[in-house]
Amino acid sequence: MKALQVELSKKVLEEVGMGCIARKYFLQYYNLFGLDDFLKIQYPRYANFEEIVYVINTDMEDTDVQNFVNEQIYNNLCIMDFKERITEIPEGGFVCFLEKDHTYDVWKVADMVLSLITSQNDAVICYRNYLNDKEDLIKDISSQYWKNLQDTHFMGIQLLELCVFNHVNLYGDLSTLLVSVGSFNKAAASLKDKNLKMCDHFKMVFEILLHSKIHFINRVYTYKYLRRYDHAEYVHLKAAYAKYLNKFISERRLCGSAVDFDRQETHGRNEIKPEITFFHTDSPEYWNLEPIAKVAKARGFQVKFTMDLTEKAEIGFYCSHVCYPENSKLSVILLHDMAQGHDRWPNLWFLENWDKFDIGIVPGREWADRWANCASAQYVRPRLGTYMLGYPKSDNVFLDDILAKAADVKRLFKYDFTVLYAPSWENDGKEDDFVKCLADLPVNLLVKQVPTAPTPEFQFVRDNTEEMQRMHEGKYDNLTYIGPDENILVALAAADLVVSDESSVMTEAIMYGIPSIAITDWLIPDQKPSRFAIVPTEAIMKRKIGQLREEVLSLMKDPDYYQEAKDARADFFANKGNCCNSILNLIEACINSKEISDELEAQKVIPAYEIIDMWN
Repeated sequence: MKALQVELSKKVLEEVGMGCIARKYFLQYYNLFGLDDFLKIQYPRYANFEEIVYVINTDMEDTDVQNFVNEQIYNNLCIMDFKERITEIPEGGFVCFLEKDHTYDVWKVADMVLSLITSQNDAVICYRNYLNDKEDLIKDISSQYWKNLQDTHFMGIQLLELCVFNHVNLYGDLSTLLVSVGSFNKAAASLKDKNLKMCDHFKMVFEILLHSKIHFINRVYTYKYLRRYDHAEYVHLKAAYAKYLNKFISERRLCGSAVDFDRQETHGRNEIKPEITFFHTDSPEYWNLEPIAKVAKARGFQVKFTMDLTEKAEIGFYCSHVCYPENSKLSVILLHDMAQGHDRWPNLWFLENWDKFDIGIVPGREWADRWANCASAQYVRPRLGTYMLGYPKSDNVFLDDILAKAADVKRLFKYDFTVLYAPSWENDGKEDDFVKCLADLPVNLLVKQVPTAPTPEFQFVRDNTEEMQRMHEGKYDNLTYIGPDENILVALAAADLVVSDESSVMTEAIMYGIPSIAITDWLIPDQKPSRFAIVPTEAIMKRKIGQLREEVLSLMKDPDYYQEAKDARADFFANKGNCCNSILNLIEACINSKEISDELEAQKVIPAYEIIDMWN
C-alpha cells in the first residue's frame, strides 16, 4: 500500500507539473492518503502557504518556542505569548499551542494545516505519545479508542459529552490541537478576563471544542514528558477540573447532570453483604483463589465458586482474562498467573483493563513496579487502588496437606534429584523431547501437564497430552505422572528443578527456592504460525532443547552451580504466609466503611508518573 501511494503521488505531481495547480492535486491526494514519505520530500516546495499559523506559547521558555518555529516544516508562523490575558487574534489563519513538558514532530504544523484545509472543519486533533523521565517511549497508555478515530469527524459538543460522561479523554490537550482563528476567538471570548494558567489549560480545550467541528488524524505529532507523580498536585488539578466542569454543566453548556469525580465512592460499601463469589474458568484459577476462600470462610464470610463469569455477586473475586466486574457490588482483580501477558510486558492492562474493578492485588515488588510504570493511564487503575498484598498460593506453600501429597509422590521416586516437566502447552512432542533427553540419567522425571478448558479450540492440546502419556507411561521406571487438575504446589514441593516452555510454573517455583529452565526453541501454538517461547524473567535460565541434558547434569553434579541458580530469583512474592489475611482485612474495611489500616496503606501502590486524565 505504501509503495502504491508513493507511485500515485509521483504520477500526480508529474502530470500537473510544478505550477500553482500542483497544490490543488497535492491536497486532493493528501485527503485520500495523508502525508506519505514522497509527499514529505515534495512538501517544502509548497511550505510557504498564505495561511498564517499563530503559535501560542502557554508556559514554555522563549528559547524552546523559537526552536519549535525554526524546526517546523512550515514557514508562515507567528509567535503569540499571552502573558496577561487571552485576547482575540485577527481573523484568518490557524492557531496551535505550545506547552511545557512537550516536544513536537517537525511535521506537526504542516500536516495538521493540510488536514484542516482538506477536511474543511474548524479544528484537527492529532495523536500524542508519552515519554518518561529517561526519555523512553511509554507505549499504550492512551485511550484504546484512538485506533478507531482516524479520519473521523465530531461536533465538538458531542465529543465533549462523550468524553465527560464516559470519563475518557479523546481530545488530548492543547498541544494536540490546531484550530481556526474563528474557533479560537470564540473560545477566547468565553474566557475573557481570565488568566490562562497551567491548571486551566483544560478550560481552553473545552471552549475550543465547544465551538468547533473536529477532525481526528491518527498520526503522532505530540509527545508529552510525564513527570513523577505528585499526589498533592493531582488532588489540586482534579478539584479544579471538577469545580469548572460542574459549573460548565450547571450552565447547561453540556447536556447531562453533575458528575461525581470521586471514583472511589461508586458503591454504598456498607450495604454490601459478607458474601464472596470466586469466579474461575479452570483448575489453575481455582487453586489461585482457593487459599483466600478458605480464610474467608473461617472469618464468617459466605463463600462460593462459580464458572459462570456473568453471575451477580456481593463481593466478586476475579482472575480470568475476561471478566464482568460490573455484576459485583465490590470487585477484586488478581493476576491470572505470574507470567500473565508476558508477551505484552510491561503493559498487559492495555488489553485487560483494571479500571472496571474496585481493587487490584499484585503479588510482589516486580509486579508493583510494572503496574506503577503503566498507571498513568486510567484503564490501569482500579477505583479504590492497587495493593501489593502478595500471592494467595504462597500462603499454602508449606501446608501439611500439600507436603503430605508431595511426600506420597516422592515415595514413587528412584533417585535423589527430580526434574518437573510442566509446560503451558503440550504440542509438537515436547514431552517426548523431555523424556528422551533425560530418561537415561539418574534423575526422577515428573510430568504435570496443564489442565485445558473443555472447549473445541483446546481439543488438540488434550489429544496431545493423552498421546504423550500413552507413549511414555509404564515404559520408564524413573517417570511419574501427576494429574493435570492437581494443585501445582504438590508437584513443586516434590521437585528440585522445573523445565517448561513459558509457563508461570517456573516463577511459582521460586516460592520453593527451585530453579527453572525455559526451553526457548519450543513452539507456542497460540497463534499461526506458532511462535517461540517468550520468557522475559531474568531469574529463569533460558536454554535450547539441545542444551537441556548438559544443563541438568551440571545442576545435579555441582552444588555451587545449583545454589547459584536458586539464588537468581526476582522479588516476586511479598507478604508470604499472610497474603490472604491482608486481602480480607482490606475487604472488611471497605464493606464496613472503616479506615484502611496504616499497614495496608503502606502496601498501596502509587503511580510512578503523573496521571493522564480528563484535564491533561
